[in-house]
Amino acid sequence: MLAGERMIAPGYVGQVLGTADVTELDRIIQDAIERAYRRAMVNGEMKADAREKYGALGAALADTHLHPIPALEDTVGAVYRVDPRTVDLGEMVRYATDVSRQVAAIDPRVKYNYVGALTELSRELFVSTEGARIDQSFALTQGTCSVVTVHGEVSQDLYDAVGHQRGWEILLDGATELPLVFPAFRDFALALAREAFGLAPERIAVSSRLAELQIKTGDGRRAMRTLERGWALAPHPDLAALYLKASGENDALKRVGIVRKLAAQKPDDLESNLALAHAALEAGLWGEARRYLDAAGGTHPPVRVCRLMAEVEERAQSDQAKVHEWLARAATAPADKAWRCAACGAQHEGWHSVCESCGAFGTLHWRAPGTYGHVLPPELEPRPALTMNSGG
Repeated sequence: MLAGERMIAPGYVGQVLGTADVTELDRIIQDAIERAYRRAMVNGEMKADAREKYGALGAALADTHLHPIPALEDTVGAVYRVDPRTVDLGEMVRYATDVSRQVAAIDPRVKYNYVGALTELSRELFVSTEGARIDQSFALTQGTCSVVTVHGEVSQDLYDAVGHQRGWEILLDGATELPLVFPAFRDFALALAREAFGLAPERIAVSSRLAELQIKTGDGRRAMRTLERGWALAPHPDLAALYLKASGENDALKRVGIVRKLAAQKPDDLESNLALAHAALEAGLWGEARRYLDAAGGTHPPVRVCRLMAEVEERAQSDQAKVHEWLARAATAPADKAWRCAACGAQHEGWHSVCESCGAFGTLHWRAPGTYGHVLPPELEPRPALTMNSGG
């Protein structure tokens, strides 16, 4: 609602309605219009007072006007294979409980896990005084998992969620529609639990710092052993660079063999394949570089893999169309992992104990965007073990 006397300002009202409100719909809408109108009037008066009071600064406040656009009428239907309204609550409970039990069974160090599942169908009607009328329905299904693992005196809580505007099927089968691509929720939750064991960010920082000191004292062999242990727990590109530095080897072909030894500590990890691809690229082994990048990227390669593929094709003097194809894929590929703050989401070049953006302590993690993890004190309070919702 836009209204006002001395200034025109907006007023908002929001309310979620269900089937129980159908008989009172006329009254509810009329009440909402009146409340939005009163809020707009008050908002306009307060802005007008501020504009008069603060002189040049207040002049920055202006009336709210809508840009003229064509008035449209349309009906947008929900997209789903399994209608959320048909999903039995008991089946949701069984599925969420089964996922929770599988997560708990991965390792004795999993001390607590929370699994939630939600599926619903919403309908929204947008109308305006300009004549627009859009009737839109959409499904929403989401799975949430939180895992607490204990490492000595530190408890680590890693949590994440997957969801899509689709039906219950996306939790059972995953999603393969770009840009949203994720596995079945059970596989997602199990991968999250496994990741929690090697996530502690201080491991990467400590391994790097210790190896740097050992290299400075001339003890390259010990530095390599330090980095191998660090790689087995939490692979990271900084560790690979230090490993080559500690080796003292400059021959590109021999460096490939050195990186193979490091990657053997965790051979199936993305970073292991990327480190091998980098080494093969520098040695001019185009076929090996492509093979490692294929293993790293899978069906939906992240940005780093796409860019490296483009570099391989360019340096191998392949068809330029292939170079352009990989660069185009990089523009829509899943984002790479980076040092991101779990509190504010800011991205950093390296790990720091304190986020330089928001000042939070111990919140930087090597994560892809939209996923979060943080370290909790050992005296973690227990929380409910299971929640589920089914809406219609």
